[in-house]
Amino acid sequence: MKKVVFALATLAIVSCKKEDVKPVDYALFSGKITNNNTDSVFVKGKDFSKAIVVKEDGTFSDTLKISNGKFIVKIGPETSGFHLKQGDNLNLTINTKEFDETISYTGEGAVVNNYLAKAYMLEEVTNAKMNPRELFASAPEVFTSKVKAVLTSADSLLTSFDIKDVDFVASAKKNNNFTYLAALKNYPNYYKMVTGGKEVVLPEGFSKELEGLDLDNALDFDSSDAYKGLVMGDIQGKATEATEKDSTLSFAMSFINQIKGLKSDNIKQALLPNVAREIKAGNDESDAIYKEIIAIATDKKFKESLTKQLADSKKLAKGNPSPIFENYENHAGGTTSLADLKGKFVYIDMWATWCGPCKREIPFLKEVEKEFHGKNIEFVSISVDRKNAHETWVNMIKEKEMTGVQLFADNNFKSKFAVEYGVNSIPRFILLDPNGNIVSADAPRPSSPELKTLLTEQGI
Repeated sequence: MKKVVFALATLAIVSCKKEDVKPVDYALFSGKITNNNTDSVFVKGKDFSKAIVVKEDGTFSDTLKISNGKFIVKIGPETSGFHLKQGDNLNLTINTKEFDETISYTGEGAVVNNYLAKAYMLEEVTNAKMNPRELFASAPEVFTSKVKAVLTSADSLLTSFDIKDVDFVASAKKNNNFTYLAALKNYPNYYKMVTGGKEVVLPEGFSKELEGLDLDNALDFDSSDAYKGLVMGDIQGKATEATEKDSTLSFAMSFINQIKGLKSDNIKQALLPNVAREIKAGNDESDAIYKEIIAIATDKKFKESLTKQLADSKKLAKGNPSPIFENYENHAGGTTSLADLKGKFVYIDMWATWCGPCKREIPFLKEVEKEFHGKNIEFVSISVDRKNAHETWVNMIKEKEMTGVQLFADNNFKSKFAVEYGVNSIPRFILLDPNGNIVSADAPRPSSPELKTLLTEQGI
């Protein structure tokens, strides 16, 4: 189920226990799938994952040892969020041909989850009627009126369900309001983006409801995605302001400083992975960032992963031999290995046909290729598309008249070459010297003037 501009679905919190009932640490989850398209139903939550076998008649059932909270159920290619707490006996019925429209729950915990299902449907109806681009391009008064109407609809839907769990209702209502506040907070930046750089003039009092908002609340952070977005935006904004005041301070270290200032440990731990990605080859601050994060982090697995990430980044330091790829399909015919390119500098573009930022770099890449044509450098683009997108890859290269060496990785992001370079986001650019050693494991992108400077410095 898609995430859209107005995330109206509420997230779970611990409910009040019934008196005189012996507490249990599990929930019963069962269901019936019409037009079944899978042999297993997957249930995932925080620190929880389980596959439930689906019988030939489309039924499934299991006892889940869980903590109260939010979960995702995956049936075939579709997913849906739901709420589960200890003691629930929840039954789901669904028709895969009309997935969202047919979700229905019965049993203990059904009222809350039927509300959530309707809330998701309200999201889709709202976004079908309201074009996000047009919304954020509208005048402040029009924008405010429309998002308030969405808030009113969300609250009306909530009150239409007889939900006995007062804590859940309070949390859901707060999440609706956080979604509204997040829209207000994002409006100036989104307006600028969708209007081609225009600055919006906000009327007096436009941001009044954002004043005094506590963005260091542990419970709200755990229970609302909209609140998480507000917190992240606030931390990023403050980190950026600090770097503008102190040019010697990197954004990563500034971001960590903002995390240190939080009192809620769960927020600290959730934000750390956002800066951990800066531990990478070519970043002189990797060791310093690692030390700062390790001093704050409490999760053992995360710390172990971070230690490995630092070690791997050192393997990709300038001058070290590059990881290799072998026998990648070449769009021009046959296969190509990295060894075939030895003797020349190699500029590698890791990309995919579905990646918008990747495709925006193509014209710039063609420009750089043209400028350095005939010089001692090969420009290689490696697609990390899945195999089912192979034809799309073939056609896109023709449609966009892409030049250079066009290769198709043997196992998308799981290709050995991509894994050894730690490629978890694209586009990613790499520069190697004629001996196959690393010049930069995270080279400037074609649209950056720094790329031509780097290539010139190499004597190309």
